[in-house]
Amino acid sequence: MLEVLQMGTRAWSDPRTVRVYIPDHLNPREARVLVMLDGQNAFDQSTAFIESWNAHQVLQGRALKGEAFAIVAINNAGEAHARLHEYNLKKGAPALGEAIFSDILPKVGREYGLKMHGQNIAVMGAGLAGVCALYLGLRYSVALTACISPSLWVWGADVNAFVQASQGNNRIYLDTGTHEAGAHALNQENLKKVRSLREDLIRTGHQVAYQEVAGGTHSEKHWRLRLPLVLDAFMNFDEVSRIWH
Repeated sequence: MLEVLQMGTRAWSDPRTVRVYIPDHLNPREARVLVMLDGQNAFDQSTAFIESWNAHQVLQGRALKGEAFAIVAINNAGEAHARLHEYNLKKGAPALGEAIFSDILPKVGREYGLKMHGQNIAVMGAGLAGVCALYLGLRYSVALTACISPSLWVWGADVNAFVQASQGNNRIYLDTGTHEAGAHALNQENLKKVRSLREDLIRTGHQVAYQEVAGGTHSEKHWRLRLPLVLDAFMNFDEVSRIWH
């Protein structure tokens, strides 16, 4: 079941598109909930930026194996500058967090019977949304934070400061491609920044499952291949973190 909703919150002046996907024949009370930022890319090629993640196909396949996951995919604010503002840790991200955790998730939980307590929720994003997902995951102490190919060249200093001031023992899936900048020499600089972020997270007490994806670029084409890895980490973080470290 995929339903497309228009949901308002106290933080937004206009309703926002939210997509809820629960695999067929799945008991919602048994499902772990993955919150996806840039939700327009989650399911539908016609709404996606370049490529869809085809997340419904992944979850339906996992359901057939007895693994219960649901997705709440939340559209970004819209055109480039609006998205840039919303995913900015010092600007729009606090309001986005309030909208998601105080309004959207409780409403969706009541409507569809999904459990919305923190330890049943993962938050995922890629690129700028990966940076924002990291902020939301640490602030709200969810079961898993998936930070895919974070765009540290945009707000690297802000991310570092936030992580260094964070507390707790959060579980984080962090990755980056080895070719985020194509064939450019900046790839090594990007790898250095993401490795430094990993070390900061570990130093401040968080658990990190980390991998560098050989040949991975900064694109939905490659990011969507990581969704099964995120689900693996959500389901069995200890095992995954032993493999990726």
